Amino acid sequence: MTTQTEITWITVSTDFGYRYRAVIQPPSWPCLLGQTDYPVWAFASKKSPSVFVGSGIHRRFSDSSVPMGRYKDPLFFQMAYESVSEPMAILPKQLIQIGPNNVTLDIYSDTPMSPADCTERYQILMTDKEDPLIHLSEQSDTPTLSEWTTAIASAQAAIKTGPLQKVVLSRKSSFRKTYADKGHPLYQGFADALLDTDSYHYFYQDNDKTIMGHSPEALFRAEGASVSVDVVAGTRASSETGSLLDSPKDINEHAIVLDHVCQILGTYGAVETGNCTELSLGTLTHLYQQVKAHVDPTHWAAIIRDLHPTPAIGGAPKQDANTLIARLETDARGWYGGLFGLSIDNTLDLAVAIRGICLTEDRCITQVGAGIVAASDPQQEWEELNRKLASVLGRIGHEITMTEGTSI
Repeated sequence: MTTQTEITWITVSTDFGYRYRAVIQPPSWPCLLGQTDYPVWAFASKKSPSVFVGSGIHRRFSDSSVPMGRYKDPLFFQMAYESVSEPMAILPKQLIQIGPNNVTLDIYSDTPMSPADCTERYQILMTDKEDPLIHLSEQSDTPTLSEWTTAIASAQAAIKTGPLQKVVLSRKSSFRKTYADKGHPLYQGFADALLDTDSYHYFYQDNDKTIMGHSPEALFRAEGASVSVDVVAGTRASSETGSLLDSPKDINEHAIVLDHVCQILGTYGAVETGNCTELSLGTLTHLYQQVKAHVDPTHWAAIIRDLHPTPAIGGAPKQDANTLIARLETDARGWYGGLFGLSIDNTLDLAVAIRGICLTEDRCITQVGAGIVAASDPQQEWEELNRKLASVLGRIGHEITMTEGTSI
């Protein structure tokens, strides 16, 4: 533990109250993510050298009160799948930035703080926390394979009559969660996955749930007037031979998402599209393409509303797809397919919340989806869901064990 005399605090300019900064020793991940000053959140962007971890609500902002990109202070964003407005923003009470060269702690306050006050807050923050070991059993899937087959038939009937082109249907898998006496620690497991620079990493914890995941997809990334969107669609096991670039079904699924993104961004500026390539992420490979545009930051919120959810997670046309999803899926998606992200220094990064889990007191719930088009085969799409679920549990839990008889 760093002592009080070893910490030098400096005052940093801020748009909100008072902000104090110190360079600190790297804390443990249980210290960072096991806070009880809720909410706790963490975010790391693709290719980024830094991870941001915040805790404690300092201020919440309603949809219309946050001019995105205007503030230099970090704002953490979250948004449910069903939301029709821009994400809600949270300014932390304390923020830790883990960079390639040092670790900094920023403390926010509505009133002035002395160095001793700041150090006391730091010492509370750095108190050792438990890193839980989780055991999962008793898998239950909604829908079942039979129900899934029926849902796909309904979706394909809607596609045949138009105007629906594609819909992403999802399966929710729920497990009984217990604590184990051996295995890979949960918080350290999240940290180990940060080595993957081709994914976004998101974490959110409050007093009744923990959400964490590693997403390949950016809904929206902006730095000043430069904006980009990831188009990720089509999936196969990385171990399979052949290429998604030779699959008409996957090419069609990808093209639907690409057209939607280009049309929206094209409303606000000239669009540039990169080459379509295969993106390999561990056990899964996807078709990937980046779309760029130059857009005035005043349009960020409007673009996000127009984009979310893209056909990669919802379908096209958006309204028709969401109407069908609401009819065929029994529960609201909530965090799944929503957004987590960070705004700082005139930049904004929003990742689509997929490839994740939600832990409650006694359950682990994860949701995976598959894009359904006219050529989709129910059994093949079900197997794709199984591959995605195995990938999620492997990346999140590492040595999380499963009982025999599950559908993975």
